[in-house]
Amino acid sequence: MKKILLKNIILAFVLISGIEMANALPVSEFTGRFEFYEQGELLFTDTKVAGVFDIDNGQGFFESSVDFQGASWRADIAEMIQWTGVSGSGAIEEKRFSWNTETWLVNNVQFECRVSFELDGCVAYRDSGGELLSSEQSSYSFSLSEGQFAGGVFIDWGEYTDIPVLSAMQIISLEGNILTVGSIDTDFDGIPGTALLDAPFLGATWSFDGQQDFSVVPVPGAVWLFISGFAGLMLTGLKRKQT
Repeated sequence: MKKILLKNIILAFVLISGIEMANALPVSEFTGRFEFYEQGELLFTDTKVAGVFDIDNGQGFFESSVDFQGASWRADIAEMIQWTGVSGSGAIEEKRFSWNTETWLVNNVQFECRVSFELDGCVAYRDSGGELLSSEQSSYSFSLSEGQFAGGVFIDWGEYTDIPVLSAMQIISLEGNILTVGSIDTDFDGIPGTALLDAPFLGATWSFDGQQDFSVVPVPGAVWLFISGFAGLMLTGLKRKQT
C-alpha cells in the first residue's frame, strides 16, 4: 500500500530530566526485540528488529528480517506523542492517537484504508478518482508521565495493511549515544504492552524493547534532547473510542 507523509515532522522528542544536550539534533537507528503474547503465553521472540529514522525528511520505520507467522511486517511512523509536563512535577497527561478509516469505491470495487495525522494510506484510491463512501474516526486514549513517550504506527503484515498500533515506551537509561527503552504494561496484566482489541490479532500483545543509537549534528539554540523515531511498538487496546 502506497503511503505519503502528510507533513515534514520531527518524529519524536523527549526532554529527559537531568540531561542537557545543547545544540544536538540526532539521527538514529533502532535495534530491538519483538515478543508476541497470546492469552498471556509468549509464543514468538525475534531479536532482529531494526529501524532507521531521519529527522531531515521526517520519515521513519522499523521492521524485522525474520518472518512473523510466515509473513514479513513493516511499521511506518504515523504520529509521535510525548509527555510535555514540567520535570519533577509528577504530572500524568491524557493523550490520544487518532486516525480515520475510509472506504473508497474504485471501478466498482470497495477498498478500506486509513489516514493518520502524518500518513495517508488512501492516496492511491483518491488519486485514481475513486468515490469516498465513508470516513470514520477512531482513537486510542492513554496517559503518559515523566520519562515516557508514545508513537502511533501503521503496520503492514502479510495481506493486512495499515493496522493502527499505539506504543507507549519508558526511557530506561541513556549512556553516551545509546538510549534504552521498553514497553509499558498499560493494562496491568503483567505483560509489557496492552492486548489488541482489533483483528487480525484480537486479544494478543506485541511487546518491544531495544536501543537507539543516535549521532549528534550541531544546530543553533537547541536545548532539548531530540530522539528521532519510534523506539518500539506495543499493540494496545486502550479505551478505543469511536466518534
